[in-house]
Amino acid sequence: MQYTDTLFKQQLDLARAYAAQWHAGMSVPIGVSAATYLTNISDTILEYGGDRDAAIAACLYKGVVPSASYACLINQQTQDAGDGSNTMDSIRYLFGNPVAGIVADLNQRPLVDPSQPDVWKQIGEWANYCLGRPAQFVLLAEKFRNFQNRLRPGIPSIRRAKGHICYCTSRFKVIDAIAYVCPRLAKEGKNVGYRLLDESNAYLRAKVIGQRGRE
Repeated sequence: MQYTDTLFKQQLDLARAYAAQWHAGMSVPIGVSAATYLTNISDTILEYGGDRDAAIAACLYKGVVPSASYACLINQQTQDAGDGSNTMDSIRYLFGNPVAGIVADLNQRPLVDPSQPDVWKQIGEWANYCLGRPAQFVLLAEKFRNFQNRLRPGIPSIRRAKGHICYCTSRFKVIDAIAYVCPRLAKEGKNVGYRLLDESNAYLRAKVIGQRGRE
């Protein structure tokens, strides 16, 4: 689909309206509303010169997936066919095949067991599966935003600090695998990630020193 600026704005506004409807009252684990989370990813794609279809798809893809990985985001009322197929048909009709194709690629994420040692290898393989530039741009923008969202509230606990460290280590690998999509976004994403990593490590060191001081 070739966009005029007016048509693109209409399509983007409609996609964001769907996100707001599908995820009303829902939030992601990093403490922002699901609709805001998706809109921010979409904004990042446009800010860094990404594909317009990708910016639209970023608002839509988590409203379709049957994957358990995204269960916390999905309003069951949107799963009208049980497997998301009716919703996909609507996306294809309203936004065109390119947007629907990106949504479909993003929903190829495998169901992985976080306890398995090769979990991040599996996720990396999935990132490489999305060989089309638009789908990978969404992934890159999402990682950038996730680092920002985790950094913003600070480090509230030892458990969260350790979780951030694991998160950064794994997501750096994904970013490295798809950095060619937008080197500037990849670099800035990793810079934010390193700040989160440094703050998490500093928090843990301070806790250890404080504990030793009380002994």
